[in-house]
Amino acid sequence: MMWKNLVIVFVVATYLCDAIENTKNIQADSSNLPDTHADDFEELTAIEDNTANTEDIQADYNSTSLDAPREDGLEKVTTVEDDSFYSQFMKTVNRYYIPRRNYYNGYRYTFTTSRMTYYQARRYCSRRGGWVAYKNMINISRRRRMYRMFPALPRHATWIGVSYIRRRWRYLNYHYVYRPTFGWNKGEPNLIKTEHCTETMANARVNNLPCNRRISVLCEYKN
Repeated sequence: MMWKNLVIVFVVATYLCDAIENTKNIQADSSNLPDTHADDFEELTAIEDNTANTEDIQADYNSTSLDAPREDGLEKVTTVEDDSFYSQFMKTVNRYYIPRRNYYNGYRYTFTTSRMTYYQARRYCSRRGGWVAYKNMINISRRRRMYRMFPALPRHATWIGVSYIRRRWRYLNYHYVYRPTFGWNKGEPNLIKTEHCTETMANARVNNLPCNRRISVLCEYKN
């Protein structure tokens, strides 16, 4: 257990050292600017500000494609890359600290029994550098492989990254669900007007349910 704590301490110390070094470099660069080039520096700053504004406008435009207001009135969720220290720290811990047994088919996984809505689950996984699991949840056999990886998973209703968008069931990458092999539970999906999200059940089949229900989540990360 001690070596695990040392790994976390080492990662935190590395980030802090890098932050201090970057701050010193920025201060040194600013103090070395010659006064004779003040006008050039102001002009360069104005250009950078314009570039930043252009990038913001482009980012706003790009974010309107799949996250436009939904016809069903559900909460709009935009996945934003979180560059905070906490987010970067968790990404590092998830990459090097997750046991090797939690890897499967090119992805690694974490499972939490904390109960949250589907939108909270998306934010929870995103802050840790991943997303709600769907890559290896496309059929019953792969979901059973997840059950062997996390024995507690079949005992808890768990979100998967499939939702009803624009009258089609889609994965988070917006690809359509292939119904013949997906493994819906008998009689599912039903109540399409109100149940737009999905959970994996104890029998490794899938049920649709309201997105504001609070259940567990399986997060998925690129290996």
